[in-house]
Amino acid sequence: MKKNTLKVFLVVSFLLATFIGYGVYWAFYDMSRLPTGEFLTEETSPDGKYTVKAYVANGGATVPYAIRG
Repeated sequence: MKKNTLKVFLVVSFLLATFIGYGVYWAFYDMSRLPTGEFLTEETSPDGKYTVKAYVANGGATVPYAIRG
């Protein structure tokens, strides 16, 4: 009986930690939740390895325009 209870407790704890971890990821680290914005410009590094694209994002009436790259 105690082994069964321990297994259930561990499984429930693991699932709860997984759901909380995904919620934190979704709320704070998920880049798809950011506004895409309007394409502004694209620049490539001198050696051609990196490219940055800049976008103007309009957050609405309560926040100013922002540049995303």
